[in-house]
Amino acid sequence: MKALGGSFGTLNWEATLLAVISLVVMILCQKHARRVPGAILVCFGATAAVALIHLSVETIGTRFGGIPKGLPHFAIP
Repeated sequence: MKALGGSFGTLNWEATLLAVISLVVMILCQKHARRVPGAILVCFGATAAVALIHLSVETIGTRFGGIPKGLPHFAIP
């Protein structure tokens, strides 16, 4: 808890707001529109919001350099 409190200043408010809105949309879809999968709706909606509004939300690629596209090379230890 001490570490979380100490790093509170590095919180990305845009990403946090996007996450809260996504959670609310998924809960509302589960309660009121059971035929609409909330997770898929949020996935497309959040992606569109980040692309159209140009939110500064980190991705795996921007944070860690991307996901490897192939299998690792075989090496005998």
